[in-house]
Amino acid sequence: MGAIAFHWTIAALVLVNLFIGLFHESLLEGLRIMPLHKAIGATVLVLSIGRLGWRLTHRPPHFPENMKAREKAFARGLHWLFMRC
Repeated sequence: MGAIAFHWTIAALVLVNLFIGLFHESLLEGLRIMPLHKAIGATVLVLSIGRLGWRLTHRPPHFPENMKAREKAFARGLHWLFMRC
């Protein structure tokens, strides 16, 4: 549950920060929004370090027993690919 909470919190904050970064000059003109943008970025950094710590101290769950072998292989391959990007 901890990894899921880290993941989705970080994902939501990254999307909010992306929106602020892209539209701060046009849609958000007149608002002093850049300090918020910086604060969210720092929060994402701290949460990412926390997520890394969580991952290093907690093993990921096993695949379900009813999962097909090719699906397991595809999932492992995709995770490997994400780690290389």
